[in-house]
Amino acid sequence: MASARLSSVRASVSRITHGLGVPTVGVAELTRALGLDKKLAWQISNLLSERDPLRSARFIPGPQPLKRFCEAARARGVAPEVITQAQSDIRDFQRFVTRHLGDEETFEEIVACHRGSGDDSVSVRMRKQLFQANSSLLRGRAHAIVRTAVFTLDEAGTGISFAIVRGLVGLLRYSDGRPWRLSSVRATEGPNPRLGMHLNPLPGIARQDGEVPIWKEFSRGVGLDGYRTETPDGYIEDWVPASPVGLSGKMDCVTAECGELPNWRYRSPTEPYHSITSPVQTPCEWIVMDQFIDERIWGEVKPESILLTDVRQGPERPWHARPEDRLDFAPEVESLGRGIDAVHCVQVPMVSELTRAMFHQLGVEAERYMHFRLMLQYPPVPSRVGMAHELPEAPGC
Repeated sequence: MASARLSSVRASVSRITHGLGVPTVGVAELTRALGLDKKLAWQISNLLSERDPLRSARFIPGPQPLKRFCEAARARGVAPEVITQAQSDIRDFQRFVTRHLGDEETFEEIVACHRGSGDDSVSVRMRKQLFQANSSLLRGRAHAIVRTAVFTLDEAGTGISFAIVRGLVGLLRYSDGRPWRLSSVRATEGPNPRLGMHLNPLPGIARQDGEVPIWKEFSRGVGLDGYRTETPDGYIEDWVPASPVGLSGKMDCVTAECGELPNWRYRSPTEPYHSITSPVQTPCEWIVMDQFIDERIWGEVKPESILLTDVRQGPERPWHARPEDRLDFAPEVESLGRGIDAVHCVQVPMVSELTRAMFHQLGVEAERYMHFRLMLQYPPVPSRVGMAHELPEAPGC
């Protein structure tokens, strides 16, 4: 019904432009023919040229711009009944939207959901509004969440060692007396022995403050003597202590750790995938996740993106997620070749320098590592973002 009403709107507005003798509906032609300002001409042009009638709704001018458009058409000799019909069709569509959905913004959001990722601008705009609201409610925000992981085959050729860097870039807290959670990771032994990880500070980084392995070279701000807690449900959390807002300003806080995954090279009945995920608990403009995989571990792989709605209440591992846990605007995982030549990130320049320093500390040859990247602007809070690929069967199975 909405599509039919919008088709009527477009047809009646098109009759106005035809009455002017405008051969095309470009912005320049409409500006010259009607003497319109460029913004209004752009709206009319897109209203008529958008391929999807439902998406054209966002280009319908507001009451005052529409009045200017109709007055300009009337002054240039367009038949009154043609103009009246266009006004009637627009009012009919607006009444339909108000009666069934409440407002046109809600209509646009529903259209964006049903049309998938074809028009990402609507999804980004909605996520930006959510980011702004969450920043106010949670009393803080960051420019970016960064996470870089390097997976290496151990000398015995049976297990995997890893190094992982987590960080908040441009963290800004809005209120005094409030500690801030830097990261949360399931890192203790549980019912499944493959789930447990024992983490140690990355060798060679600056001193460890308390129990949080802060990489001082890439961290700045007041109060970087973080502390670590363990929750009853088995999560290790790193925190920045409270400090006066006027003193803390924007902070960069990066941690660097390493560990072993002795039983994770081949699939098991309970663990069919290898994954790297990051909980999103801080409102941020970007999340940038890089994964470097030693080609000797699994050969060629093709990770897929993960975007889940919740951090704690969801499944213990992302591949156990129910369909209703998943969000359908997950970005594609980029394959950036081998080595660190493609590590530059315009949105978060620190990522490049951080990754190069990480490989230097590890002392490994970057050329044998496959590089995968996932980026998402304004990720929802709370959520879990990541990438995963299937594990192979063990030899002889």
